[in-house]
Amino acid sequence: MKQERIYSISGLSCDHCAARVKASLAPYADAVEVSLKPPQIRLTGQTADVETLNAVLNNVGDYRIGAEV
Repeated sequence: MKQERIYSISGLSCDHCAARVKASLAPYADAVEVSLKPPQIRLTGQTADVETLNAVLNNVGDYRIGAEV
């Protein structure tokens, strides 16, 4: 079974934002789920560290992964 991680995320305000985050992180996990309320992402089979993921998100908007929940 692949490891699942849930992180808080800042900068999400709408479904469009959630879709951008999901599409941007898709290459770095087997599955990505994004929630607006609460603002969280769930990554299954994560293949990159949080620093790398934040660098990817920085290129598409003002999004930032925070602490693991």
